[in-house]
Amino acid sequence: MSSWAVMERGIYFITAETSDRPLIEFFSFATGRVTQVAMLERPIPRGIQRISVSPDGRWLLYTQIDQSGGDIMLMENFR
Repeated sequence: MSSWAVMERGIYFITAETSDRPLIEFFSFATGRVTQVAMLERPIPRGIQRISVSPDGRWLLYTQIDQSGGDIMLMENFR
């Protein structure tokens, strides 16, 4: 599970200053500086922080939580 992606010009990575609003940042090999690329609107799943960048660096793909929940069901006469 990679929360980072290495490209020719640098590394894109996910940081979670707060769990509700994680950041995608970029470390430039040329300058040695980190810049913020995006602040995500929704949280990312713990342990499943994935990020991928297109070869031309124009598109970024990441996981996020859109909805979370669970159901409790009662089964009578279960054997």
